Amino acid sequence: MEKAKQIWKRYGRWSLGLVVTLLSIWWLLARDLDWGQVWAAWESAQYGWVLLGVLAVVGTIIARAQRWRLLLWQTDVGLWAAMTGVLVGQVGNMVMPLRGGDVVRAVWIAPEKRTGAPEAVGAIVVEKFFDLLALFISGLLLLLWMPSPDWLARSTVQVAVGLVLGTCGLLVVLYWRPAFVERLAARLAAPFGSWGQRGLQLIRRMCLGLASVRHPAIVGRVLLWTALNWILGIVINWVILAAFGIATFPTAVLLMVALMAGSAIPTPAGLGLFEGICVAILTALGISVDVAMAMGVILHMTVMAPPVVLAFLLTGLLGRTLRRRPVNGQA
Repeated sequence: MEKAKQIWKRYGRWSLGLVVTLLSIWWLLARDLDWGQVWAAWESAQYGWVLLGVLAVVGTIIARAQRWRLLLWQTDVGLWAAMTGVLVGQVGNMVMPLRGGDVVRAVWIAPEKRTGAPEAVGAIVVEKFFDLLALFISGLLLLLWMPSPDWLARSTVQVAVGLVLGTCGLLVVLYWRPAFVERLAARLAAPFGSWGQRGLQLIRRMCLGLASVRHPAIVGRVLLWTALNWILGIVINWVILAAFGIATFPTAVLLMVALMAGSAIPTPAGLGLFEGICVAILTALGISVDVAMAMGVILHMTVMAPPVVLAFLLTGLLGRTLRRRPVNGQA
């Protein structure tokens, strides 16, 4: 019965994402798009800028892999393995609801030396915390920099609340009350017998993945890689805007914030929703809906295609699949 409920929840979330995708596409098509003008915008675009965008996408993959390696501070994960894990997780997030690709990423990297899936999940949780911090700083800079829409102010406040709660949670687990958290988890696990003990062990191992924030040197380097990742993300937006002759730095930052916030909505590969966010942001800034749509499609292809291609290439080079993986160098 419980397994059936989980299956229904999974399909329910996927169905919700599909509905959002279809509604987004319908909203786009209902905006009286002139597809001749959209095609003309594509033909007149300067695709040299798009190539720079692809290179910047590769840069973000390297930055995220290096950051994840730092967060997996007690392991021996190499750069190629970390990059492949990041890419496999990113592709998984395109097709799985509620960012299930992050779980796939943790399972993928688990066979590496001194690594495990629970520890990797803990490191991914810390990674999301730093991304939330970057999102907050970007939103705050926009609010101070330019007249911004009401949704940006509300979203920035919500992110700030999430940061405060997340910080308090990390402090409680790692510094203030680790013994209390351990006792509470043990009591909650006790009624479930051996299953509860297994769950408790998984939680303990996941907490090990959080422990990187205890080391200031690691935190400083993680902040640098996070900043580089976000700067490159803004550069990607800027160069694609430049390809259509509409590049401004504040617009690139605003797109970054909006698209990152929108990625929390579970849709298959962001189809429709990604383009819809681009159209909504750019038309509000006075750009025609046809050019906004053309730019949104090219931007989506630029950020989505390289990870998919590289994921297949690297998994083939490493000779590893989720079903058959070498563990600590042995098949």
